Amino acid sequence: MSIKTIIAAIAFSFLMTTVAHATQIVNIVPVESGSYLLTSEVLSVLASGTTTFTALSSANRDKFREAHIYTTQGGTVNIRFDGTAPTTGGAGLPIANGYGLVIRNVGDYQKLQIITDSSSSGSSVFGVVYGR
Repeated sequence: MSIKTIIAAIAFSFLMTTVAHATQIVNIVPVESGSYLLTSEVLSVLASGTTTFTALSSANRDKFREAHIYTTQGGTVNIRFDGTAPTTGGAGLPIANGYGLVIRNVGDYQKLQIITDSSSSGSSVFGVVYGR
């Protein structure tokens, strides 16, 4: 995991603004100035096997600036950025439902692997990639 990704994850937790809309919570995170949407993807994450994002085309990899990853349904997921598979109830950075992180390194984004924590039957994550 690169230092940029660690710093972005920490900054995300401090900069995130939460707005309540009826029964839904929306997290608003500022995007780097001048960036635009490259792609987005919703993934189902299970407790067996790991999940990775695949929507970022090779043509858009050079344009990558940052990816915003959110858990949107289910329980906690474990995430790793180093190409090693996370495990249920163990290895990986835990991200609880309704929370997320920002990745600012295309290499970390491409190595990202996600698995649902052992206490959950299944989860969903939403990833939005911005570029220039």
